[in-house]
Amino acid sequence: MRTLIPLLLALTLTACTTPDAPTPGGTSGTAARPSTTEAAELLRLTNATRAQGATCNGVRLPPAPAVTYNATLERAATLHAQDMAQAGYFSHTGLDGSAPSDRIGRAGYDWGYAGENIAAGQLTPAEVHAAWLASHDGHCELIMDAHMRELGVGLARNAEGRLYWTENYGAPR
Repeated sequence: MRTLIPLLLALTLTACTTPDAPTPGGTSGTAARPSTTEAAELLRLTNATRAQGATCNGVRLPPAPAVTYNATLERAATLHAQDMAQAGYFSHTGLDGSAPSDRIGRAGYDWGYAGENIAAGQLTPAEVHAAWLASHDGHCELIMDAHMRELGVGLARNAEGRLYWTENYGAPR
């Protein structure tokens, strides 16, 4: 059974995970280099946090293995960030009704685990990463989820200059 649990924080951050059966078709992307300096910095920050462990919502989580960067997850994350920025909405549900797992699968990632963090308004990777770690809505837990093995980051700016961030996490089937 497929489950999606959207979590909201002050309409600026949300996390969503799907730990069940993947959508059919597609293959996992290959390890890649982030295409932006912001994505590279979020990968660095994520792996530094995972190496140390973190306290998420008052619970100490142990270290988790480093994630590798994935171009397919980046493509899905970028398309969602661009869609939110261009259409002026903020949600895990796309305007077409898609869930994060739908978009990740549609991009060609054959997932066994999939999750998404989104944020809007933060100016730097350090700001958005710190906000996700401090939130009480599942962001930190997703960053620390040892099931997740790969990461892709998308970033888009709307016409007013507001930044929209999407992190897609996954583990291939």
